[in-house]
Amino acid sequence: MEANGFFPSSASPHLCSETEKEELKTHLASMALVLLYLTLATVDTVSIKPNKLQFFHYDEFTLSCDSDWMIRRNTSTKTSQPCKGGFGDPRQSSCLLKDTYSSDSGQYWCESKGGKERSSLLNITVTAGAVILESPASPVTEGDKVTLHCFYKERYDPKPTSDFSASFFINGSFIGTEPDGKMILRSVKKSDEGFYKCKHPTKGESAESLLVVTGGNKMDPATHDTVSIKPNKLQFFHYDEFTLSCDSDWMIRRNTSTKTSQPCKGGFGDPRQSSCLLKDTYSSDSGQYWCESKGGKERSSLLNITVTAGAVILESPASPVTEGDKVTLRCFYKDRYDHKPTSDFSASFFKNVFFIGTEPEGKMILRSVKKSDEGFYKCKHPTKGESAESLLVVTGGNKMDSVQTTPKTLQLVPPDPAAPMSFNMLMLVILVFILYTIIIIVCVYAYQRYTKARAMAESVIYDHLVIIDN
Repeated sequence: MEANGFFPSSASPHLCSETEKEELKTHLASMALVLLYLTLATVDTVSIKPNKLQFFHYDEFTLSCDSDWMIRRNTSTKTSQPCKGGFGDPRQSSCLLKDTYSSDSGQYWCESKGGKERSSLLNITVTAGAVILESPASPVTEGDKVTLHCFYKERYDPKPTSDFSASFFINGSFIGTEPDGKMILRSVKKSDEGFYKCKHPTKGESAESLLVVTGGNKMDPATHDTVSIKPNKLQFFHYDEFTLSCDSDWMIRRNTSTKTSQPCKGGFGDPRQSSCLLKDTYSSDSGQYWCESKGGKERSSLLNITVTAGAVILESPASPVTEGDKVTLRCFYKDRYDHKPTSDFSASFFKNVFFIGTEPEGKMILRSVKKSDEGFYKCKHPTKGESAESLLVVTGGNKMDSVQTTPKTLQLVPPDPAAPMSFNMLMLVILVFILYTIIIIVCVYAYQRYTKARAMAESVIYDHLVIIDN
């Protein structure tokens, strides 16, 4: 008689052996890492429908986040404004904007409930003009077919039209004219990445939008040249002055809420060789400034400069600082008719929207700056309001992709290393722990059944042997 015949199939002696247990642990760890990667990868983007970045007045669009994250935005007048109770119609983790206007132009992102984590940014333009460029808001992949549409719409037209001969430009350089208002890139290449705009024969041109092409190293304007500013800050009061400088024969250009790719010379400033002096600045001078080569094929990094209509600014370094540097953040207040601003007040400071401290003399000193100090900072006067936000970039490791270094792209503000675990991460850890516990319980239960079955089998065999002996 074969003793194996007495073993229940569910109590196989090979279930959950020590080797298999180790393999199981390895697989679980791998699965957990994959799930963690997928979770983190899915919470750092903001999506938009329709998939474009430029809109006419009164158009509508929807922005969406993952799970319980919320939509926020920065515009020319407000910072970190929430969708709910702010500018749109919140619907779970999305935000619908209807009857949009130029004041809705700005940077939009997703933010975790605690505010410690932010997604990439979308730079959206709602134009006061008659021409827009319709190009993908999300990155495209090398080999994809990409269509760029140029649309024209008069104020009272019910629908826009592209039934005209449109001129197209990349990085300010003319690339072609298409008779039906659209340019098709049949198999897009990395070299097609850049800032695009289009032009109607008589009605003007669109704003610029960046087409990002994945499948290789992304365009890094900062590798070509840099733009520097004196004084070294990004926020100014009305009637302040500042100077922007390029290397060699490059020239200064800017995008503002009303004009795109505007040159310093004959445009907005006083050109001096490879620099540009701006005097008596006003809110309309707020925007993105950069250096551009003579042929327009290369661009530097961008500086996002704010000339505030308010009474409070934050003075922080415009250029990146190095780990270990001493950095001073100053909060300044100035009334309309004051000759000089003052920081002689108790100022509150914020990083990534979160309160980090109050300083009695209007300045916060980071004595030995760390990578974890990188982020968006602003300050607040006790009674006169708060400043705009500015990004402090800290080098000494991998630089954070940001609005200052790679503007007009989807950008990620990484979470503070000291921040608490996000809800998604916590739920994932709990689920993996529960799954692992269940498997261990099943293994223990199966092993107990196997032990009992074996004991029963041995008992039966022994009884049979006793009978045979007798």
